[in-house]
Amino acid sequence: MSAFTDFATQGFDEALDVIGRTEVTISGHTYDAILDQFTSAKELDVGGFVGEFDAVVMMAAADLAGDFTAPIDKTVVGLTLTAASRTYRIEKATMDELTLTLALINPHK
Repeated sequence: MSAFTDFATQGFDEALDVIGRTEVTISGHTYDAILDQFTSAKELDVGGFVGEFDAVVMMAAADLAGDFTAPIDKTVVGLTLTAASRTYRIEKATMDELTLTLALINPHK
């Protein structure tokens, strides 16, 4: 690893400690992540609301490297994820050099 990667990884680990670690499980593998729960709703023309994304999770991309085939951001889409006693489906995944961000929705949609 480069000095920058070491520095950035340490920063993410510290962010987990400050913001709060949440254990998430994907395909039987458990990881530390940052859980940003929110619900975004869209009003339907016929009345009522439909949910968009239920939550967003950010985790260290390197943590998943040995458990999933590359590209990880494509491999995990569609899988279920459990966090804080709730189950979600991974709708979208984006990855940079250090982190993997997952947009999660209700698994029954």
